[in-house]
Amino acid sequence: MRLVRWTPFRDLMTFQEETGKTLDSFFQRPGEAGNGEWAPALDVSEREGEVIVKAEIPGVSNEDIKVSVKEDVLTISGQKKREEREEGENWHRVERTYGSFKRVLTVPSVDGDKVEASYKDGILEIRLPRQESAKPREIPIKVS
Repeated sequence: MRLVRWTPFRDLMTFQEETGKTLDSFFQRPGEAGNGEWAPALDVSEREGEVIVKAEIPGVSNEDIKVSVKEDVLTISGQKKREEREEGENWHRVERTYGSFKRVLTVPSVDGDKVEASYKDGILEIRLPRQESAKPREIPIKVS
C-alpha cells in the first residue's frame, strides 16, 4: 500500500470539477448535442455565389465523416473512435469527446450536384454553390 499525501485543496478541486460537469450537462456547452452525441463547432460564411461551412473535427478519419445535402438541409455526421487504452495505464483525466456526432443546418438554395467537401488538419470545409435562381439579380425599373 502506498501513502498519498493529503492536500486540502484536492478535494475542493474535485468538488469544483464535479459541480462544473453537472452544470455543463444542464446548460450544455456549445458542441455537445446532449443525447450521447456531440456536435462539432462550425463557421459559416458566404461569398459571391456560394456558402462555405467549416467544421472542426480533429482526430477523425475522413472515412468516418459523412456529408449530405437534401432539400436545402446540410447534414454532417460521423464517428470519433476512442483510442485503445493500454493495460497498466492509469488515467487521470479523460476530457476529449468521443462517439457519434451530427450537425444539421438549413442552407439557402444550393446546387446539391456541385457541392464539394475537403478535409485537412482536422477541418472539414464544405463549399455549397448557390442555385442560379437563388442568386440576387438586379431588376430594372421602367420609367413611365
